[in-house]
Amino acid sequence: MQYRCEATSVEGFVQQVAVQYLRHGYWFYVAGSVPNGKDPRTVDRKLIAKYGITASSKERTRRKHEGLANMHYIRHDRFFLIMATHGRHRFFEDEAGQIRDARRQPIMFAGYAISHRNGHSCVRIEQREYQQLKAWLRQLAPQRSVAALAGAFTAVRYVPYAPVRQQLLATWRAITRSRKLAGYEPLPIDCVPWRRKIVKPFGKPYSANYAKESAMKDSLTGERILVNNDGDAGPYIIVQSERIGDVRNFLDQNRHAYNIDQDAVTSDAGSSDAVFNFGVGADIDEIQRLLDDVE
Repeated sequence: MQYRCEATSVEGFVQQVAVQYLRHGYWFYVAGSVPNGKDPRTVDRKLIAKYGITASSKERTRRKHEGLANMHYIRHDRFFLIMATHGRHRFFEDEAGQIRDARRQPIMFAGYAISHRNGHSCVRIEQREYQQLKAWLRQLAPQRSVAALAGAFTAVRYVPYAPVRQQLLATWRAITRSRKLAGYEPLPIDCVPWRRKIVKPFGKPYSANYAKESAMKDSLTGERILVNNDGDAGPYIIVQSERIGDVRNFLDQNRHAYNIDQDAVTSDAGSSDAVFNFGVGADIDEIQRLLDDVE
């Protein structure tokens, strides 16, 4: 299977880094940007070949047992990350002085700060960006109608991972206080985005772009749940918290082996999404067909 590294959206890049790479121990990273005038895909091929990044899941498991580091590479537009696990690898010599640890220094990308804290991936709005956003919305608070202010709030581009939700809730509270002091109508809390859309990080979905009426659907988008095969542990699906029981029961009825990581991304408050891992060697086409043929 061809190694896929070009994330087609900011949201897909952040999701892949947080939910798959950091979660599986790829904490050491080098961030870079493809220089203007260079073809990003040429740079992709060069770095992937240099560090042998195309290893299969079985090969990655073998390398881990032998104390060797595994690596991943991902790029969106001209920004890229080279990521590695603990272990021996020429990467640590070649990139010495540039390597950062996501447990100590968050990955800064498109206004997000992506890190690994207390055993979980953590996605939040970068602090300076957050303070600017909060100040802008607070400035609008006494100047706009409820409808206009709610529109500005819901147009915020950040995906509401749990820490992002906490930041947006803090902003909503500050706006509410400002409007109350000015004697204006409060801003309804339902303008705060609460649930995030699961996306496919790389290119188009692996199969035909259709949606059967009977297919297992994402509770937020109404789109079919798609099996992803871009992780280290084999095929997986990401499921909204309220659908976990339905998916678990369905897979049990069809006797499909799986394990659930319900803490794939840290949840500072409230419920979080779960990742159903099917393991190396699982039949991705069969699993997708079953999900698409739910009665």
